[in-house]
Amino acid sequence: MTNITSKEILARLLAQENIDVVHQNTETAAFDVVNRVLTLPMWEEMENFTYDHLVGHEVGHALFTPADGWMDEVKERGMAFKTFLNVVEDARIEKLIQRRFPGLRRSFVKSYQKMLADDFFGADVDTINDTYELIDRLNVLFKCGESAGVRIDDDEQVWVEKLRDLESFDDALATAIELFELAKQKQNEKPEGDNGRNDDDQETTDEETDADSDEFGSGSGDESDDESKSDDSSGTGTPDQSEDLTGGSGDADRDPVAQTDDALEAAIRDNHSQMTEHTVRNIKVDVDAFDGVIVDWKQIASHFSDITYGLDLFKKFQVNNKKQINYLVKEFEMKKRAAEYARTSTAKSGVIDTVKMNNYRFSDDIFSRVNVVPAGKSHGLLLFVDWSGSMYSVFEQTMHQLMNIVLFCRQVNIPFRVYGFTDRWQSREQYKIAVNQACTEERFALLELFSDQMNRQQFQKACAIALILAKYNQRNWMPREEYYEYKNKMPHVKSQFGLGGTPLDSAVLSAIKVHKDFQSEKRLDIVNSIFLTDGEGNGMCYKNERNWIDFMDTRWGRSKTYVTVNHKRYVLSQRSQTDTLMQMYRDMTGANLIGIRIMERRLTLSDVTTAAQCGWGEADEIKKTLRKEKWFAVEREGYSKNFLIMSDSMVTANGQIDVAEDATKAKIKTAFSKSMGKKLTSRKMLTEFIEMIA
Repeated sequence: MTNITSKEILARLLAQENIDVVHQNTETAAFDVVNRVLTLPMWEEMENFTYDHLVGHEVGHALFTPADGWMDEVKERGMAFKTFLNVVEDARIEKLIQRRFPGLRRSFVKSYQKMLADDFFGADVDTINDTYELIDRLNVLFKCGESAGVRIDDDEQVWVEKLRDLESFDDALATAIELFELAKQKQNEKPEGDNGRNDDDQETTDEETDADSDEFGSGSGDESDDESKSDDSSGTGTPDQSEDLTGGSGDADRDPVAQTDDALEAAIRDNHSQMTEHTVRNIKVDVDAFDGVIVDWKQIASHFSDITYGLDLFKKFQVNNKKQINYLVKEFEMKKRAAEYARTSTAKSGVIDTVKMNNYRFSDDIFSRVNVVPAGKSHGLLLFVDWSGSMYSVFEQTMHQLMNIVLFCRQVNIPFRVYGFTDRWQSREQYKIAVNQACTEERFALLELFSDQMNRQQFQKACAIALILAKYNQRNWMPREEYYEYKNKMPHVKSQFGLGGTPLDSAVLSAIKVHKDFQSEKRLDIVNSIFLTDGEGNGMCYKNERNWIDFMDTRWGRSKTYVTVNHKRYVLSQRSQTDTLMQMYRDMTGANLIGIRIMERRLTLSDVTTAAQCGWGEADEIKKTLRKEKWFAVEREGYSKNFLIMSDSMVTANGQIDVAEDATKAKIKTAFSKSMGKKLTSRKMLTEFIEMIA
């Protein structure tokens, strides 16, 4: 089975440019030399060598056929001449593409030998030898090679040499004109009704040779010249149907035609599949369009007049998490010092060392030395947290982990911003976005929870509000006694702060501008971007022709979406479009992108395959490790590192042992082991996390 994605990559590599590759229910392959679009057919049964042959041929046009010049000649001389020019130009560009990429030769040979055997040229080689004219025999010879057994008369060998020596398009055009005029002259001299050759006494002297070492290579057929495809510019410059190409100096009813060229074109058309045509979208990303999505922390604070309950929660949080934050700081400082030591070099100061002066008679090393420590790169941190309904059961623990990281950043003076991405904020106007342009969901917003710009009082208020929201959004998972306490002390919280969907793709797209502004404002060398979520995103949105904001999901059905940003083009993955957007984010920002995926306690293999983007066998091993270690770092497309964390290991504490007053020694021992295990697990993961951001 043909791997379409790999063939698209092959086409771009051969063309040495990021051409557009589109698969459609079209009758033949074609290359638009003006717009740089390669269209490939979706045949029901297509061998890999045929696919490579079609790609190689069209890329040959992309590299070697000029965008202008072709149409003018066809307009002047008529459509019959076009078939001659097809044959000659195909011979030229196929030689050149095989010269540049010799590995394609075998695919060309096998593909065209199969087409000849399947009667794609309109007749077998014996019939072509006996009844077809020179242009057709040259076509089959150069496409199928000497081993096909094509007969060329001695006086015709000069044309073989001419086609073999073609290098420029001008040469091909001149040769095609000569062949066309020669064919017209011969046709005029031929008695009426005589359409065949009389070469019975002509012996075939060509020996069959191995196709792989064929002197002529083997060209591609006339796939690029299909006028009926979509009436746009084809690989050989077929013009739009609205232009009159049947005029010119020749009489279209009487001018000679390359019959094998027409037959090949028709045969390829007849072999295209009746598969449902793929839906192809071309979406553009305007980074500056994602403005106004941030709800700053002052606006959030204005919705909370009474934060007494939150301040009480913050005091308890500080007591329970002080040691863990100190551990983070200690690990960071150790890594930082180690990095500085690795960069340290020793240099002479230019000042004489009085102790070494006594050695001046036998050594010139009498100067004192200094250690030079080059400045390290400045780092910043952006953290985006999932505000979706599926986070209910672990939302409070997630907020605690978040605050640990924030307090750590404040203590070691790392610039930071923390945002919650939600689709429950008030609706806002987005309809100024252009058609086919990427956009966020209508009620999408980034809630600014924390910032390094906050003073001490503002930061305490932000922490209090964060803990209030944590309680509010996890209220249905509280133990009974804790819930009653919450009901008595909890202030009113507006519903727009509640959990909703997972607008992860909208968050990634809008984060590009957030990143650029943050990095510029703080003059940072590296920004570590963290996306913390418990599942896949809703999907990307774009503006369609009917002025709607459409949800787009390429994971199902026959659809393909191309996303272009800053002239760089991405194909949204059939398996996970979010990964592609993450890669786009990294390419545009240079960020060190870290994913933190929270895994449910009732872990299934399906959960692991989705989160790690892996097969069932690998997922089984990851699942076992997660059960034991409670976390696992996986490689995933688009991410610098992706952590999977079990939800039951996210409780932040100093390792207190909670046991009943009448507990036995065995129960106390078990509780102590669990406490130390959680503490050790947490530190292992935090150590690797610090390794990435230090």
